[in-house]
Amino acid sequence: MNIFFYWDNPANFPNAYSNNIKTAEAIHYDANIELIDAEKAKRICKEFHTDTGIFIDLDIINIPAAKSDIVRLMALYLYGGWYLDCDLQIKRHLAYLSNNQDFVMFHRKDKFGGYWHTNMAFYLTKKHELALDVLKFIDRCFQTETLMYDVWSCTGPGAITAYTNLYGITKDNTLDFNEYFSGTGCVFKSIDSNTGTSWKYQQAFGILEGMPYNQFAMPKDPKHCNRLIGFLKHRKDKDIMLMLKSHGELFITNKQFSNYVKELVSVGSEDLKSAAASLIQKLSLP
Repeated sequence: MNIFFYWDNPANFPNAYSNNIKTAEAIHYDANIELIDAEKAKRICKEFHTDTGIFIDLDIINIPAAKSDIVRLMALYLYGGWYLDCDLQIKRHLAYLSNNQDFVMFHRKDKFGGYWHTNMAFYLTKKHELALDVLKFIDRCFQTETLMYDVWSCTGPGAITAYTNLYGITKDNTLDFNEYFSGTGCVFKSIDSNTGTSWKYQQAFGILEGMPYNQFAMPKDPKHCNRLIGFLKHRKDKDIMLMLKSHGELFITNKQFSNYVKELVSVGSEDLKSAAASLIQKLSLP
């Protein structure tokens, strides 16, 4: 049995996530457990291209979460097995869920009374057509620049859920998320993550490189906007200035983000310094 995890850059791999993988290895002494990083992801992408003729260029994807969404599907299509997010602790051997199964998926309720399938943990057999169809969908989205400000729908659970019914994967033959991810008898436990919602802020700059900033894709909740800071350091000044203009007054209530804006006054380009100083002056920040 294969169990795959993904983390783009092992150099900044959190200790808590490393412990999760060690726990998985201890429980699954008889399984192949692999942490896929950026280099391994490229090799998987190349092998997937050779196998299917479909090439998705990972280098032009801005958002690590979107890369992870894609690579997990490629890995399961090529080799079969489980994919698990790194922030998941495993409580027991997963073979009891996946033995003699073509798929194992977990459904969650949506706010409209329907359901969707999570991709933070799921199992597919090798060459399962669901993975291939979802990857074809993602490739079409990239080619036509469709859903470029919506990670959930383009590469994430929304994309998977759009195709599950075609393969008879429904609420009736998938597992209830709440039963397996919460409570005393849970199989998985999600630990606190400093990166779990970063994609919600990053997607406003587009999934692919070179896309203009879209203020309407930026969340209005300042609670986790500090997760933008590392990402912004790799963005063009004009994108940062547009973000400050559209969301600066809202996000400045986040202490870490406020400190970031203050730093821009001294380390940014002249235009960026001016935009940051103007925001600070407007809000009368110390």
